[in-house]
Amino acid sequence: MKKRYLIILSLFLIISCLYTTRDSIPVLGYHNIVKDEEKEKISDRYTLSQSQFMEQMQYLYDHQYQTLTLDEFYECYTTNKQFPKKSIVLTFDDGYASINTIVKPILKQFNFQASCFVIGKHCIDDKEQFVKLKDMINDETISFYSHSYNLHRFCQYQKIIETLSFEQIEKDFDKNKVDHTYFAYPYGKSVKDIESIFERKQVKMAFSYNQFHNASKWDDIYHIPRYAIIDFMPMFYFQWIIK
Repeated sequence: MKKRYLIILSLFLIISCLYTTRDSIPVLGYHNIVKDEEKEKISDRYTLSQSQFMEQMQYLYDHQYQTLTLDEFYECYTTNKQFPKKSIVLTFDDGYASINTIVKPILKQFNFQASCFVIGKHCIDDKEQFVKLKDMINDETISFYSHSYNLHRFCQYQKIIETLSFEQIEKDFDKNKVDHTYFAYPYGKSVKDIESIFERKQVKMAFSYNQFHNASKWDDIYHIPRYAIIDFMPMFYFQWIIK
């Protein structure tokens, strides 16, 4: 299985060369980060070990990369301002509690900044693995935004967002107490004509996933591509996509 994924990643590398432009920037999409001993018991490919994440951040720091906030990214995207050289955007999906306990101390060590897209329902339920509303404090290291209130789930074999009416999706926005100025699609999945909801709800940008290329000003502002960072991603691939 891993061999097949590595072959696919290699193909993505080749295709990305055709799509990447000078005025573009890699947007990285992480999920959960856990201690190394805990990772040994977890097979989920979207969960990285602390040491793997640390190695990646150390590489960025050693090679003088800087991180942009989503506000800074948006400003470059919507104006004539170019993306700063050697800049990247770090994002985290789902709102795992590790964003504060593991990720934040590492980011502070390197003076990096990241944004976390949180599932609103988990902020107020009793699931301990997710960050709670009282612990979501925007500062110079972490900013919190919406990953929907409760659209991060399946209905039979479809992602729930694909089965709902616009009215139902809009109600999900209304229930959420998490800032949706910037929004990440649940599972990276959009639906046709959702832009009308974003405009009414004053969503500035929406993020999906696409392993093919960096984000550039050619991309739709409501379909910004990100690279999904997975546990068996070799370091050479990580180095490639940020270059």
